[in-house]
Amino acid sequence: MPIIDYFEGTWIGRLHRRGQRRDPIIPISVWNCYDLVAADLPRTNNSVEGWHNCFSSTLNSSKHPSIWRFIHALQKEESINTLKIQQYIADQEPPSKKIYKNKSENLKKICADYNNRTTIDYLRGVAYNFQLQV
Repeated sequence: MPIIDYFEGTWIGRLHRRGQRRDPIIPISVWNCYDLVAADLPRTNNSVEGWHNCFSSTLNSSKHPSIWRFIHALQKEESINTLKIQQYIADQEPPSKKIYKNKSENLKKICADYNNRTTIDYLRGVAYNFQLQV
């Protein structure tokens, strides 16, 4: 029960005695990804973290790089982005892991079918797409 109390209070809001819910600690609009899935937008900031990790490695993991090393890293980043723009113009999709693409497509189908499912079937379908791959 403590974990259910935590989720209810933090994420969806506790029930009043009158049957109405209080506002949750974290508003639903902050964590709800339904609209992002429907619009084919990223649900996480993993791509930004990936870029930052790659850019940091370009600086050779130096905590305080020289201005010249930083300029060189920016030039390298510019050449990579120029190549990506040319690939987009040529109608080539950027490489992505097939498993993530499939899971995103599955989630979109489940969300589009929301009105035709019971709540528990909807939640099971969404949860299945977030299971850890072992």
